Amino acid sequence: MSRLFKYVAPLLVVLLVVAGCAAPVAAPAAPAGDAAAPADSGSAAAADLLSEVQARGKLIVSTDPAYPPQSELVADAAPPADTKCSGDEKPANQFTGFDIDTAAEIAKRLGVEVCFVTPDWTLITAGGWAGRWDLSIGSMTITPERMEKLYFSQPYYTTPAAFFVHQDNTTYTQPADLSGKKVGGCSGCTYEAYIDGTLSIPGETIDFVVTDAEFAGYDTDVP
Repeated sequence: MSRLFKYVAPLLVVLLVVAGCAAPVAAPAAPAGDAAAPADSGSAAAADLLSEVQARGKLIVSTDPAYPPQSELVADAAPPADTKCSGDEKPANQFTGFDIDTAAEIAKRLGVEVCFVTPDWTLITAGGWAGRWDLSIGSMTITPERMEKLYFSQPYYTTPAAFFVHQDNTTYTQPADLSGKKVGGCSGCTYEAYIDGTLSIPGETIDFVVTDAEFAGYDTDVP
């Protein structure tokens, strides 16, 4: 058992841009020395992707298979007989979670089926998806570094972050008590950047109350 204490920084969590469904927060920055892209190039690309999605009859969405209550695989759920999902794609009934419901609603409004894939988090955040999926959904914090590679929609919810300790703990009662200690979290996530003191979120002021801590990275927040 564990005990939560003291919220730290609100994290803006978002749906990555989906063709034609939401205006992006910002476009990826052009490399130094390159000419700026035409102002409407993003809209044109989105329109092309939207046409492709509607023509194929399915929206391919990357997500985390083990991040409840946002997204989680459902054990032993058989795919519908008429699904358009193929290969490693999974239909909506094989997942549960409110991010899953959001993606399913987007697909419904586009008149297509939603199919989910589960690539590694680092592949999603690296950009350069090469058409392997159309959008990603699953509690990604907006950061300047990610905005250089990805288009973001407006945030559709925010959530605070919190530290937790064992319920029998009497030593650590506030985040500052963890300064100089070892703190665990998901590798490559904004929690790691917070512990490192490098986290930046547009429009937010971050109070780094934990200093000089050692970060222990794990593949996922879920045991």
